[in-house]
Amino acid sequence: MRWIHTLLLMLTCALSANAQFGEPAGAPFNPNAPASQEKIQVEVLPGATTIAPGSELSVAVRVKIPEHWHIYWRNAGDTGFATELIWETSTGVTPTDLQWPHPKRFVTELGEGYAPQISFGYEHELLLIQTFTIPANVADKEIKLKAKVSWLACHTACMPGGQDRQISIPVSATTVTNPAFADLQKSWDARMVDGDQGWGFSYALDGNILTITPEASQESVLPTKLSFFPLQQGIVKNDAEQVWKDGILQLTVKKAEFETLSGVFVSDKPWNATGKLAAEAELTLASDSPAVAPQAATGTTKTKPKPPITFWAAILGAFLGGIILNLMPCVLPVLSIKIVHFVELAEEKNKAWKFGLAFLLGVITMFEGIAVVIWFLKGRAEDLGWGFQMQNPTFAMGMAYLMFLVGLNLFGVFEIGQSLTAVGGQPTKKRGKWMSAFMSGMLITIVSTPCAAPFMSMAMTFAFSASTPELFGVFTCLGLGLGMPYFILTTMPFLLKFVPKPGQWMETFKQFLAFPLLIGTVLFIINSLFSQLKPVESSAFMVGLVMVGCGAWAYGKWATYVATGTQRNLARIFFVAMIVLAFVLPMKIDGLLESDIPFVKYSAEKLESLKQQDKPIFLKVGAKWCGTCQTNELFFLNDDVGKAFKKNGIVAVSVDFTDRSDEVLKLLKQYGRTSVPTYVVIDPTGEKEPDLLPETITPGILIDAAERAGK
Repeated sequence: MRWIHTLLLMLTCALSANAQFGEPAGAPFNPNAPASQEKIQVEVLPGATTIAPGSELSVAVRVKIPEHWHIYWRNAGDTGFATELIWETSTGVTPTDLQWPHPKRFVTELGEGYAPQISFGYEHELLLIQTFTIPANVADKEIKLKAKVSWLACHTACMPGGQDRQISIPVSATTVTNPAFADLQKSWDARMVDGDQGWGFSYALDGNILTITPEASQESVLPTKLSFFPLQQGIVKNDAEQVWKDGILQLTVKKAEFETLSGVFVSDKPWNATGKLAAEAELTLASDSPAVAPQAATGTTKTKPKPPITFWAAILGAFLGGIILNLMPCVLPVLSIKIVHFVELAEEKNKAWKFGLAFLLGVITMFEGIAVVIWFLKGRAEDLGWGFQMQNPTFAMGMAYLMFLVGLNLFGVFEIGQSLTAVGGQPTKKRGKWMSAFMSGMLITIVSTPCAAPFMSMAMTFAFSASTPELFGVFTCLGLGLGMPYFILTTMPFLLKFVPKPGQWMETFKQFLAFPLLIGTVLFIINSLFSQLKPVESSAFMVGLVMVGCGAWAYGKWATYVATGTQRNLARIFFVAMIVLAFVLPMKIDGLLESDIPFVKYSAEKLESLKQQDKPIFLKVGAKWCGTCQTNELFFLNDDVGKAFKKNGIVAVSVDFTDRSDEVLKLLKQYGRTSVPTYVVIDPTGEKEPDLLPETITPGILIDAAERAGK
């Protein structure tokens, strides 16, 4: 299976589908964007017009954001990714502190029954202030600084982008401040996050409620209102209300097991003489006590993100991965045959190593070709980076299906590429001998790639965060690991007796490799994907996985060389059809099942207000964990029911009982129920008894109830 080539093709599609929002080569087409879409503008302003050796230099990076758009903070929240600032500097110039202003909270409503998505970011403008240390022995006549800013800009659609800006500051005996920088800094000073606010905190955790009490020092004043922006993801429940009462802030956390919580506290008024409104703090929760003594805040700086693994770890992993590929069932049986074949091709026994070398070069050439494609894509999408494409649900689904197929291939459900293991042929010309060995190396790379998934994924992840030399170094080592045994054994054929004999152990080893792939990759992608899909779309995706598995099974069962041509073709068509349907179903199911019934979200006040309008009310009480509720909504709340409701003037109200609520339970008891689903048609005048419908409903039952209510 040429899974790596498929991966690169999918990545190309994902990148081409996301136009750059910054300085694109042409104006990107975005049907959801405002009619007058302006570019984001980046300005860099130094704090000094000349700088003295051994001093500090502050530089402001100002990002102007068009109306209606926003970009993200250090922690983007439930969606988006963080704005990043990376510097290239003159020799010896070191970036130190980076100051951010406190962010704003953005709420994206996803509709009835879904928790809103909360993100943290900026609109209109963002100012970052970076401090640099200038070496005392600086030899340059001017300091050169290049800022690389990348962001994700969102309105009704999201577009990644970035810009580079470069400045030069002359080196002089004295530092001359820049008044324009001073004015800009002063205008933003209150919003910039301070790392030392003069406060301490006492805090306690009770279940999933974290209470935080600020304690002022002599120089500071307690706020009358306080809010919190977490720097870590996965601890604070962003969509839960932050309650400030009697000088205590209450946060809802997702899990009670955490050691530290870092974030930014924002006050409604300055708390000390600096005039600052925000301060960064780290709360450390002791494991043996629910409350901790007051603790001072500590400042942190975000620098250029490090690759997920070190270069040497990637090199070693790639080389070992290449060697392990030789133990796969699709490679090892060919190894001895190929080497003997190379020895026989050599006119003199001591020249067989040349064929091994040609084979090795063929392997490395194929891996370098992959590296070139990645380098090209990385250069075209430098501001995008590895990981943003996972926010594209179609791409994330494709990756999940692809990794699932690779896992099934490792388990032996189906095989692709076995016929290619016989490459090499019987060349008759001398030039053909070398080319045969070279092409054998290239094709054996293709054959082995299904088994490369656990190691190739590591190399791919590193490649998108590494420099160009490191990228090519990793893929060169993959090729060396795969091809080096051939070169060594053609040089010393007597070592063939030490090569493991093919056997059942190879199949077991191959199947073992499927587990880390499916657990570490597929589950990670699925977890990311479910946060982007609606519940019905997530269910359709899981059905899609079953469909892909069914297609792979049929392919492995009937697309074999012992089957007839008709059987092979039908199996291939079925396999492709299952993959296509697996993509289409999650993307289209929400529209196919969409109803014309406009539901109103329940609240006691809203229900009483609707009763005053003298219109019949259809009350639907359900929960996400209720299978009957979901089935009823998918198949019976259809357009015909919507038309009947509209004809009879019925207002539909939806009540969510996913999380236990005493208020909703009390509402259910009014109609003699304590469980869901519950469906009842209410006469606002009270002249008719509430029309309590059965738990399992049909369109006919709902239409008849609507007709009764309209009489």
